[in-house]
Amino acid sequence: MRCPRLVEETVPFPHISISASEEPNSLPGPFESASETQVRTVMNQAFDSLVASGYGKSDAVDRLRTLWPFELFPAILQSLVEEQMNS
Repeated sequence: MRCPRLVEETVPFPHISISASEEPNSLPGPFESASETQVRTVMNQAFDSLVASGYGKSDAVDRLRTLWPFELFPAILQSLVEEQMNS
């Protein structure tokens, strides 16, 4: 799956070594400062990558439902489901 934004949002490289040792609870959450549109864009990219790798639409949606951090955004995922299942 090619989703560089997903990696950017979920792996805080600059903060890992210093923050983790000094303040383990201070690391930002995934997409903490992202808009709904930005989260949706990355979610669409992940969905498209899953479908391109051989998942059917329904299976790709099921995978996204359990894939961290998308499981943190059920309303956005539901919107994607409705769009994809109607197209």
